[in-house]
Amino acid sequence: MCCVQRRDSHTAYPDLIKIGQEDAPWFCSENYVYVAIEFVATEPNELVEAHPSDSLKKVSIFHQLAGCL
Repeated sequence: MCCVQRRDSHTAYPDLIKIGQEDAPWFCSENYVYVAIEFVATEPNELVEAHPSDSLKKVSIFHQLAGCL
């Protein structure tokens, strides 16, 4: 997932774990809820591939709307 937060040059793509769903606003049909686990990449040129040396940056709740007008 690319867009949990603005990425800098040393941030790897976060892992998302779906934990549920909430009521969606009137203009969308779905509101998915995820735990987002963000990492700092130790190999900046390989942001898609995880490495054991990557370090945890942040854990947060992430909402993703779907089926929006």
